[in-house]
Amino acid sequence: MGGCEFIFGESGFLSVSTEKIVELASLEDGSSIHEIRGRMATLLDVYEDSGEFEGLAPFLYVYHSVTSTVADREVEEEFFDSPEALESLDGTFAGLYFDAVRTYVSSGEMRRPWKSYFEYCSREGGRPVIKMLLGINAHINADLAHALYLEDYSEKRDYERINGILESQLPSSMKYLAKKGDTAGALGLLDRPLAHREFRSLIVNWRQLTWENYQKLEEDGFEAHKEELYDQTERVAQEIIELEKRFDYLNLYSTVKKANRLKVMI
Repeated sequence: MGGCEFIFGESGFLSVSTEKIVELASLEDGSSIHEIRGRMATLLDVYEDSGEFEGLAPFLYVYHSVTSTVADREVEEEFFDSPEALESLDGTFAGLYFDAVRTYVSSGEMRRPWKSYFEYCSREGGRPVIKMLLGINAHINADLAHALYLEDYSEKRDYERINGILESQLPSSMKYLAKKGDTAGALGLLDRPLAHREFRSLIVNWRQLTWENYQKLEEDGFEAHKEELYDQTERVAQEIIELEKRFDYLNLYSTVKKANRLKVMI
């Protein structure tokens, strides 16, 4: 952090990067998906340039890619059945991520279900692919179920259409990991069919279980299952971190297969 500039804020001296991140993560209610993706793009640049928060970049890279593609599809006639409902869901969903980031960056507080993610990303070193998976875990397995509940979302066909968009972004995610020096990304580029199939299966399986968990939240209320949902999400995060010790770069397929067994079910 040598050479980092500081300014004085309400809570004391804050780095310029911290102040900028807090500003970008202060999302107003009703923000459009186009504003959200713009904030994400700028936030990603700040992460990459800060050094201090660079570990947060791998997940945001894939999240921004998916959000941008969804935004493009929303303006295409008849791609989604209810683009207005989906945009509202996207805003609530993104708000949960921005809230967690703003709290962590401004105060150092690591709230569940993002606690393990922030802890790992704040370490020296660490593998970009693990950082990416930890972010996907927290946001899909916990935040998405919460957002669906808050929005009382019912458009399941549109929800399932996002799976194809996620799949379309896997090649760029692999390239990003390879650029970051993560062997998983390089091997994913070389062994595309297997790597893409397993990564897609992992994310789609998590999203399908999230929809099922959402049905239980609708029946009983979010607070009735909140602690269980967060406990299980943090447990999966710890198991993802354990995968780092057993990461087999000679058999990426096998490693992602192990990740595919990790589930959150309430």
